[in-house]
Amino acid sequence: MTKFCPNCGKKSDANAKFCPYCGQNLTHKKETSQSSISLPTRSSKSRTHDSKRWWILLVSVIILVIGGVFTYKLYENKQQITAVNKMPKKKLADLTIVYTHQHYNNPSWNKVYHQAMNGNLMVQRHTHYNLNGVNIAAQKGHYIYVINNKVVFSTNKNKANSDSTLTISDGKKVLGTVNPVTAYKEVKKKNWNEFQKVDNIKSFNSNFSIRQLAIFAALSHSADIEQDVNFNYKNNTQDLKYEKGYYILQLGGDGVSQTQFKLNGDELIIKYLDPIGAKDNADAPQKTIHVTVSDLAEKYYQTSEQKAYVDKLAKKLVTQEI
Repeated sequence: MTKFCPNCGKKSDANAKFCPYCGQNLTHKKETSQSSISLPTRSSKSRTHDSKRWWILLVSVIILVIGGVFTYKLYENKQQITAVNKMPKKKLADLTIVYTHQHYNNPSWNKVYHQAMNGNLMVQRHTHYNLNGVNIAAQKGHYIYVINNKVVFSTNKNKANSDSTLTISDGKKVLGTVNPVTAYKEVKKKNWNEFQKVDNIKSFNSNFSIRQLAIFAALSHSADIEQDVNFNYKNNTQDLKYEKGYYILQLGGDGVSQTQFKLNGDELIIKYLDPIGAKDNADAPQKTIHVTVSDLAEKYYQTSEQKAYVDKLAKKLVTQEI
C-alpha cells in the first residue's frame, strides 16, 4: 500500500515516515482546516456608555434651547416695560381704550372706542371731576384722566407707568384694574393695529367739556342760540347727540339749525348749512370750517360774562348718552 507525499505528491511506502524525494514528514496530517477568526464584539458596557453620551448631548441641547427662550423673554419683557414707561398719558389713554374694549362689554367705553376710531378723542387730566352728574375724586397721589367727557381711568402720578395700576371706570362703577405692561402685552398680541390707529389720532387736552365745545361750534356761525337752547331745555328735547364720527347739535326743527362738529387735536371741524344768499333754507349749501379751540375760547370765553353765558347754555343742553 502506498501513500502520497502531501508536499511533492509522489508515491511513498505506506510505512515510510519521511518522503524519500523531498523529506516531508509523513507521520503528521497537514492541517487543512482554517482556524475560525472571531471578530471583536462591543461589550454591553460600551453600548451603555454611548447611550449615556447621547442622552447628555440631548439634554444639553434642550437646556440651551430653554435658556435661549428664557433669555429672549427677559429681553422682550424689558423692552415692553421700557415702551410703557415712555408712554405719555395720551398714549396710555389710547392703550386703555383698546384694552377696555377688548375686555369689557361696557356701553360707555364702547362708545368712546368708536369715537376714537373715528378720529374724535379728547383726554383731560384732573384730580376732581363731575362726570355726567357723578363727582369723581382721585385718590391721594393719583390723577384721573377723562376721555371724551365719558369715561375715566386713573394712575399713580408718583410712579412709573410700569409700576402703576390702571383703574378703569365708566364714572358709575369700577370695571377693573390692570398693570399697564400687562395691558400692553395683550393689546400687542391681539389688537395692535387698532391701538396704532387710535394712537395716530391727535388728542386735545383741555378743560372744555363736549357741551361747552358744542356752544362754541354753534356760536361760530350763529350769534343767537339762547332762545333755542332754552326752548329745548324747557321741553326736554334732545339737542346734542353723537353720530357717525360727529357730535350733532340740533337747536331747531330744520337743517339750518343743526351744527355738526368733531375734534382733531386742538382743531374743531364744524359743519353747518349757510342760508345766506340761498332762496330758502332747503337750498342752503353746507359749509365746513376749521378753527382751533384756542381761537374759539379767545373769542367766546374770555370775560367773566362770556364764561357765565357759555357755561349756562352748556348746562342746559339735553344730551343723548354720549
